[in-house]
Amino acid sequence: MEIQPSEEPTYEPATEPPAKTEEWDSEKVARTALTIFSLIACCVFFHGVCRKKRTYSLPGPLQPLEAVEPLEPGKPLPPIPRCEHGGKCEEKARYISKTTAENTVTLLVHHTTLEGLGEEIDHIHPFAFLSAHEKQHVRTIFNENRLHGGGSLKRRRFIGGVRKGMERELAAKNIARYIPDFAKKMDKDPALIRPLIEGRDWLGLVNYLFDTNAPREE
Repeated sequence: MEIQPSEEPTYEPATEPPAKTEEWDSEKVARTALTIFSLIACCVFFHGVCRKKRTYSLPGPLQPLEAVEPLEPGKPLPPIPRCEHGGKCEEKARYISKTTAENTVTLLVHHTTLEGLGEEIDHIHPFAFLSAHEKQHVRTIFNENRLHGGGSLKRRRFIGGVRKGMERELAAKNIARYIPDFAKKMDKDPALIRPLIEGRDWLGLVNYLFDTNAPREE
């Protein structure tokens, strides 16, 4: 009797149903791209903040400005000192705040330009710097949600510039005489500006001058 060789069974690999692919519409693609740009921009600005050497010293005991910068009775107080370039520094300050207020993607594109402009106007008096801005631009920066568009980093950079200029001019005894003219230009009460400066409350000063409500983030 002849024995036929048995045929080995063959197995076909199981086929899985094709995975369902999610269709991405144009709105979802745009949202994702904006999120990626926001993350990249925040990293760039965080790097810029960290790499700068900051040597701010803690303020000493609070003193009235009159004790530090005595003013001569009856002498007319001078206007805010302007830059020697015919208002170009103030124009650059306005451009910086306008571009910063736009959105994070714009900041990413113009990062190098804004850094250069900031260095160019670093020397101007802080009152000239503060009074140069359009109020709605500063309000956008300081009222912006801290989790959207890098708002927290924008505020830190703005306050850092104000702090640097104010500390420099306070050390030079070059602040008190300009408060009345500055308050007039900002349409604010000089009696409320003075204690904020004496207390080195730069965030409080910006909140008061521009009617913003940015919280302290320390």
